[in-house]
Amino acid sequence: MKKLYLVVGFMVFVVFAFFGIDKFTREFFNNTSRTLKLISDIENYEYHVNNEILRSASFLYYSYDNIYRILDKEEKLIEELIQLAGKDPGYSETLYLLKESFLRKKKAVEDFETLNSVIKNSLIYIPALSLRYAEEFRDYDEEYMLLLHSVESYVLMINRSFDDSFIEELSLVRKRLEDFKFKDGRKRELNRVLIQHLGVFTEHYPEYQDTFLFIIEENDILDLLNKFESQFLTKAESNRDLISYAHTGFSILFVGSFIYIAYLIISIQRHRLVLADLNKKLEDSLVIDELTRLPNRRAFQRDLANIESACLMLVNIDGFKRVNDLYGSLFGDKLLVEVGKFLSLWFEKHGLEGKVYHFGADDFGVLIKDSNEKHVFSLAEELVEEIESYVFVIEGVNISVNVSVGIACEKPLLEKADIAMKHVKNEREKVATFKEEMRENTEKNLRLINTLKNALSEDRVVLHYQKVADTFTGEVLYYECLVRIRDEKGRLIYPAQFL
Repeated sequence: MKKLYLVVGFMVFVVFAFFGIDKFTREFFNNTSRTLKLISDIENYEYHVNNEILRSASFLYYSYDNIYRILDKEEKLIEELIQLAGKDPGYSETLYLLKESFLRKKKAVEDFETLNSVIKNSLIYIPALSLRYAEEFRDYDEEYMLLLHSVESYVLMINRSFDDSFIEELSLVRKRLEDFKFKDGRKRELNRVLIQHLGVFTEHYPEYQDTFLFIIEENDILDLLNKFESQFLTKAESNRDLISYAHTGFSILFVGSFIYIAYLIISIQRHRLVLADLNKKLEDSLVIDELTRLPNRRAFQRDLANIESACLMLVNIDGFKRVNDLYGSLFGDKLLVEVGKFLSLWFEKHGLEGKVYHFGADDFGVLIKDSNEKHVFSLAEELVEEIESYVFVIEGVNISVNVSVGIACEKPLLEKADIAMKHVKNEREKVATFKEEMRENTEKNLRLINTLKNALSEDRVVLHYQKVADTFTGEVLYYECLVRIRDEKGRLIYPAQFL
């Protein structure tokens, strides 16, 4: 009888323990799934906010209601994430920093709205005032008109390039405008309003640029999300192993002890399948591009570590931004999916060994386990010809695409293929294989750009005048104006080097 009580008591303990573990398992899966969903949604909202900020900076008229709706949703998700996972001391510091970083970004967006309105207001009025001067006053001052054209050029260059190095030149032009004393009252008023707008623009643009860059590039929300995700997945995997061990142990205890063991074995197997499915989803989310369902950049880096020699074709869709601008981002996404399918089918048709990747945006990678540069170059030319002759049908619209291909057969493949791609774009070619001089040309171009910027800001642009005469009469017909740039050492740089 004592043994019976012990067996019954043991079985009751086992049953209660089993149901306790089962409840914990369900809660674990639900919390894990919800947490990963929250991380994904917050990331998507981050990208959405950044995209809307870019749109607001590009368009003269823009409503910020959509941005604030997105920020409100994102803030609620962050609060839910903190409620769900913030009780764990291992996550509390990261989540606290995440909340603080979001609040800083939200404040920056509010500041950016104000600054953007001020800057766009001046961007509207400055060209309008210049046009008004030309239309209303037929006796206009040529020097003053030239200054107006300079103002328009500087303002447009600053706004389009996000380069505030021209602010000082714009301030100098403003001072020259202040020196003009018009007798005509209308001209004085127009000049006063123009100077006022220039003052507003030069005063607020540096802060406007800094705020924009902080929102788009310097905010660390995504880094903190990635850090939290890494911490969470590490702990989730550890808990998953503990759950798996617990289920396995109880399945052994139940064997031969009770007829209910059949149900318990099925339940354990079911949970194991759920764990396996969760693990697969976790792995897929790390290495599969959500849009095209192709392997992503992380998968490429992982695969590359196990390959001794290979060539990478970096395929870029030319003018893809114009497709997005003309048809919308959803249309562009569908085009990316179709291009990914085309590349995969082309890869399979040629029986190549390797893989097709989507690196993000309009960049695709074709990794081929073939180190023969000439063969890979020939394949790339064939790919360009086939894809450019193919007509994609998106939402009933026939569309053709042009592509450029950069090839690299030496590690680091992606970096060198990207340099080859830049060479293709600059030289207006279709296909190019990485050569070491391409890197040197890239560095040389960057140095030349800095030299040009410094020359413009330091007034080192030199003009030479050359006679053009009639060879029969010797009469001077006119003069050609030739531009030169003088570098920091006083040497002249000719147009062939910088145009």
